[in-house]
Formats: sequence, structure tokens, C-alpha cells
Amino acid sequence: MTLLITPTIFTISVGAGTYYLAEEYKKRNTFAYFRKSTHATFPDVNLLTGIVAINASIFLLWQLANSGSAPRLATVLQRYMLSDVYGKSKVFSMLGSTYSHMSVLHIAANMYVLLSVARVTSDPYSFLHLYTTGGLVASLAGYFRAVLQPQYAGKSLGASGAILGLIGYTIAKFPEARFSVAFVDQIIPHSFSATTAFWCVVGFDTCGLLAGWRVFDHACHLGGIIYGYLTGSNK
Repeated sequence: MTLLITPTIFTISVGAGTYYLAEEYKKRNTFAYFRKSTHATFPDVNLLTGIVAINASIFLLWQLANSGSAPRLATVLQRYMLSDVYGKSKVFSMLGSTYSHMSVLHIAANMYVLLSVARVTSDPYSFLHLYTTGGLVASLAGYFRAVLQPQYAGKSLGASGAILGLIGYTIAKFPEARFSVAFVDQIIPHSFSATTAFWCVVGFDTCGLLAGWRVFDHACHLGGIIYGYLTGSNK
């Protein structure tokens, strides 16, 4: 369990720091904050563009590294962009993996959903706090699972935990919201309630966790969405 001390301290520290920045922003921009809160607008176009650009850049670096033409790059990415509680950079990789994707489908789905829930906050610092802390809590949940059940230990990557944190926050803040499955809704129009979405995700990932499914990091998903939901419930 000593492996979890530093990652836990890091998660709490970053979470507290980004929360403080978000609250200070609201205090110093009270009028702008309440004016924006009455409109469904993106928190900050530059921030969203930056997050997507970082994800896209790291995705391209993975393609170069996996081609075999840049072995040193592959070593760096494997060390800092794959969360691994048993790795040498287990703390930084918690954050780096949140911006890391290897497959086109993975990054396309995550960025699509990210843009779909981008209106959940009305200021950039709150959005950054939710995205960053949600990703770290998700990684930490994965670490706890890896330590408690070493047979399921492995490396993980992707923005899913951070995005599920945003989704959990959205569900708690706007229970009347309607959701649909990404891309499928373009073929088969459908929607379901926020509450249904929450319990479907929690139910699916709980089953995956108990059954030992390895396609997704179910502990990370649960950590992200539960963190987001609890944060939204306390606002």
C-alpha cells in the first residue's frame, strides 16, 4: 500500500490547487461568472482547443513511436504517458496518461464526448479543475485496484476517466439532461435520462471490475464518474 501514498498526495494536492484557482477566478470575476452561468457556452475556446491539441499531438507521437523509427521516443512515452503504479514515473504518468491515446477510435470517441460535455462549466478554471482532478482520481482508482488485485495490474491510458468525471458532474448538476451513445445516435436516433446514463455506466463498469474484464480500465471509469457526480452534488 506504500506505493499509493505519493500518488494519493499528488492527486489531493493538484485537486486542491486547481479548486483554489477556480474559486479565486469566480471571486475576481463575479459579474462575468454569473453572466456566463445563465448561458450554455463553452468555458473557454482556447482551453478546449489546447486540450484537444495536446491529445492529438501525443496521439501522433505514439504513431511515430510505434512505427519503430523512434525508439527513444517510445521509451519516453511508455514511461510518462502510460499510468502504471509499478512504473518509475507512477506520479507524472497519472496526469500524462489522461492526454494519451494510441488508436484513432479511442481518441476520436473521447474528443467527441469531451466537446459534447464542454458546456458543463462556465469558466475555464472550473473546467480545468474537473478535467484534471477527474483524470487523476480515475488513475488513482486504477492504482488502488492494481495494488489490491495485482493479477489485474497493467498500464492504462486515455482521457476516459477525466471525461467521465465531467459526465458525472453534468448528471449531478443537470439531472434533466438527455444523453445518447456517441456516433450511434447518428444512425439510430435515441436518448435516455441522466440518471439512466449514470447507473448504466456504474453498472457496466462494476460488472467489468468484478468479472475481471480487461478491455477497459473499469476502476478508472468508476473513479472518474463517481468523483464527478459527488463534486456536482456538493456544488
